[in-house]
Amino acid sequence: MRTLLEKQVLGSLVHRPEALRSVDLGSEDFTVDLHRSVYEAMLRLDADGAPIDETTLYHQLKKNAADICELPMSVPTGANVGYYLCELKKLIAEEKKRELSAMSHRLVLEGADVLEQAETLRHQAAEIDAQYSDQRQREADQLINAASDIFAGLRERRAAPDTLFLGLPWLDRIHKGLVPGDYVVLAARPSCGKTALAVQILAELAKRDIRTMLISREMEARAIAARIIAYVSMTSTTKAVRQPDQVPEDIRHQILACEPSVRDICRRIRFVTKGITGPESLAARVREAAGDGAMLVCCDYLQLLEAPRAANRNEAISQLSRAWKLACMDNGVRGLMLSQLSRAGEKENRKPQLSDLRDSGAIEQDADYVWFLHRSAGKNKQLTNCSIQTDFDQAKGRNSGTDWASLVLRGDQQRFCQEEAQEYEEAY
Repeated sequence: MRTLLEKQVLGSLVHRPEALRSVDLGSEDFTVDLHRSVYEAMLRLDADGAPIDETTLYHQLKKNAADICELPMSVPTGANVGYYLCELKKLIAEEKKRELSAMSHRLVLEGADVLEQAETLRHQAAEIDAQYSDQRQREADQLINAASDIFAGLRERRAAPDTLFLGLPWLDRIHKGLVPGDYVVLAARPSCGKTALAVQILAELAKRDIRTMLISREMEARAIAARIIAYVSMTSTTKAVRQPDQVPEDIRHQILACEPSVRDICRRIRFVTKGITGPESLAARVREAAGDGAMLVCCDYLQLLEAPRAANRNEAISQLSRAWKLACMDNGVRGLMLSQLSRAGEKENRKPQLSDLRDSGAIEQDADYVWFLHRSAGKNKQLTNCSIQTDFDQAKGRNSGTDWASLVLRGDQQRFCQEEAQEYEEAY
């Protein structure tokens, strides 16, 4: 029966490849070697944004053409993939619990403590039930479990375990913590510091041993590494990157001293530049990040991505934004998407509005948070050669409202500082 259900699940996925994202099984859960290979091939094709059908599966495996063609013939439609998956998971859970029981019995016969083995067996069986339980039952319990957790946290005065703070006090005060699935848009006109703030956030998370992913369609690894070095060393790296022989000795020592810290930060940021060919591959990258243990995924930036099947640019941005939102929710990661703004705010000499998000109103609708960076109107913008007065606005905060902060962008150090901005305001 289990072999048949495995075949029916895979056959349904050939009919409905989009349902693959709702299948929470590992390849080891398939007992038949061919079924295991086909499932792994499906995951690879999905990660590459390629179609999943008999032809592409055959080219992935280079064998078993007849068996692959039989898969979609085992079911008339892909509409029942949820039912087949549920039944398969029940069988897997039953078999695993039987194996655990037999192992526990053998250990008792060999002299293990009966009570200890019974308690161990109970815990392991509960873990199996949680892993392979019916998704519908988990959905039915979601709200009551969430409400109970909120009350428990209030009683015990403890922060929610899934709340992520970004390590920048002024920013954490405004957003009040990001939770899994949050979609954050960071938008600005060119050269206002979008990438600098994103790098600052990723570096601060890395210092706390939090893994992240950075998807960049604008910069190569060397440019991002130079920004991280500038942030950590608190000095410009322009000459160090382009003219290392012209760097003054004191600056050279200052930069070299931060090498261990920079290496530690870079190890915790997975950097991706290629393989983003549309909404499907973008979602696949988010899945990969979640599988690697990343808590936040950043993409620089939305308007550089493509959606080949979209009829126009507005539809393309809408598809990409929606795919990003759903991928973050489905995989329990926070998504930081950088975005361009239109010129409307500059032309009208005003701060940005949600309607200024470039190319599509879907960005505003999908996002849980929208953050704007813009030059402070009516102030002396350039404080020094490297310092620029900048305003940060949280124009949308689904769970925390709107707020703002006056900042200084230290371009040479790739960092935003609030303290200097406040001192500047007091002085002028």
